[in-house]
Amino acid sequence: MAGSISAKVPRCARDDTRLRHANDVIPSEARDLSSSCRHIRIVPATLDHARAITLRDGDAAEIAALGLGKEQALRASIERAVWAETYLVDGAPAAIVGLGRSSLVGGYGVPWLLTGPACERHRKTFLRESRRQVARMLEEAAPLVNFVHADYRRALRWMGWLGFAIEAPIRLNGALFHRCMKEG
Repeated sequence: MAGSISAKVPRCARDDTRLRHANDVIPSEARDLSSSCRHIRIVPATLDHARAITLRDGDAAEIAALGLGKEQALRASIERAVWAETYLVDGAPAAIVGLGRSSLVGGYGVPWLLTGPACERHRKTFLRESRRQVARMLEEAAPLVNFVHADYRRALRWMGWLGFAIEAPIRLNGALFHRCMKEG
């Protein structure tokens, strides 16, 4: 895609990459998080990505608990987002992330993320990148607030690791969800 800059980072033997993002240098539509072992590219999210991503079980269950289908949930999230990006691993969607707002005139930030199995294979890169994205989100809209399905323990641990406060579960659409919030 025009305007992208590759950032080559060696990484095969150990998973300890220090990522340098193209947008740290100049703004662009796409960024490469390439390494000598794999190719990870961040691009603006599209509905084609929403159709193509294979979700991890926890993400699929969380969407189902809200009474939505994968494409329906991603379409609504992408269309309402201030920004939304897809992480492509070797050309296939591995994660779709975005930031919404609670109101048209500001309000708090509503971060969202849906992931596929490739995030597990590139776990350290994903964790580092998620910290960078949360910092970016906090610069644009604070506090950040969203809900995580109570059965999605992995996501709740990750939210805690990112510094979100996790509240007691409440019932939404008949299922239990934890409100997660991070102040700026």
